[in-house]
Amino acid sequence: MIPVWVLWVVVVVVVAAVVAAVVAAAVVVVVVVVAVVVVLVVVVAVVVEAAVVVGGGGRVKVLLLLSTSCICEE
Repeated sequence: MIPVWVLWVVVVVVVAAVVAAVVAAAVVVVVVVVAVVVVLVVVVAVVVEAAVVVGGGGRVKVLLLLSTSCICEE
């Protein structure tokens, strides 16, 4: 017969492994979201820069004016 404490150790180890896997998955999701946001910011910056057209007489016409704000929740 297997002692009860051995079963409890197995349960604790399995639960700890599941929690570790969930935390690792959450970290991966956060990293992917941050990477996507960075790529979007770079794309927006390129689009905004490409939308600046130098007109006649040295005047600069800005076709697209974009202001971005980041609201970060803790």
